[in-house]
Amino acid sequence: MPSWTYTGKRVKGSVEAVTIFGTRIGKSQAKAQYQGEITRHHLIDIQTLQALWNAIVDRNDEDTMEALAVWAGARIPNRPFNMGSTNPPNGLLNKIAWNPFNLVVGPLTNYRVGDPGDSFDDLHFRSFPKFTDKDRSNQAESIARQEFNAHIYRLKQIDQLGARYINGDVPEQVASSLRMLLRSDTPTHYPNLRNGLGTAGALLHPALWEDYSLTSNRWFAKTGDDKKYDNAIAAKMVPYVARSFFPEILVKPKDQNTSVREDLKAPPTSPPAVLIPTSERRLFTAATCQPLLEEKIAPYLRFATGGGVRVLICAKKEDGLFRDLTANVGAAVKKLVQDKGWKLTYSPMARPEYGAAEVRIYLK
Repeated sequence: MPSWTYTGKRVKGSVEAVTIFGTRIGKSQAKAQYQGEITRHHLIDIQTLQALWNAIVDRNDEDTMEALAVWAGARIPNRPFNMGSTNPPNGLLNKIAWNPFNLVVGPLTNYRVGDPGDSFDDLHFRSFPKFTDKDRSNQAESIARQEFNAHIYRLKQIDQLGARYINGDVPEQVASSLRMLLRSDTPTHYPNLRNGLGTAGALLHPALWEDYSLTSNRWFAKTGDDKKYDNAIAAKMVPYVARSFFPEILVKPKDQNTSVREDLKAPPTSPPAVLIPTSERRLFTAATCQPLLEEKIAPYLRFATGGGVRVLICAKKEDGLFRDLTANVGAAVKKLVQDKGWKLTYSPMARPEYGAAEVRIYLK
């Protein structure tokens, strides 16, 4: 006899690919290109959604089924649905089980510190970029992060009320609250998170937002995560995913377990390969400092791509000139590491034995 009841184990997702740096790419390609996979994680577990669907069908609860379809952005036929005597609308359960607004693109489970398993994925942002009336450059991102957290809060309430509904604890206020939350938790209620929504759309894991971290005690660390942390470090990087609801700043991934700043206890004893005096004015402009360093390091490319290059900012004392040099050179070194993958570090070093301020380049 026909029925909307789902009897399978897991509804199969219709989309396997995501977009990385604006290019559509499959999971196998991501694994080959980035030395580790990315995947889509459910926030409310897919098994919970399937169980909620069946509980709604069992109660012939048309109001809640309609709210669930609205939440997933899916069309549903006119009432009566006749859920106990007809076949379900084609693709409706698939859209509910794989609602992009309930998915987050992030590291594969093996690389993710603090993976929640089948529990609700209670991830959220811990910080918000600041903006003022005079400088609103960070406003869109800050509001987007706040809307992301509001969405996660609603999803968590849906998960909790859904569990009560599944377990038969269904006073009218529970069902009514569940329906209200489902109808209010749609992309139109989060205007700053709507960019990029499509068949492959998914939220972006906060750890991959702008500058992800593999630090073991950050984001989702808990007892027993040491092995996953080791896996993440061994993988070196998790790809940044450009396709999301967010107006994110595109920053290519890098291994942030290693800082580009190196604090030395003593200066090298050997002579530098290159010495750049402060009479070279390109050191003092952010736009020209990077090309200058690239020009000076280029003859030693096999070191930059092999054993490494160390850039020292030297001065007699920590004055304004020294701080300007450190800021410009440090930013230039960091950008060269990001853009070219060179093995560079920089070391600020103010010592009485130095004479004039200068930048020294050493080969490791």
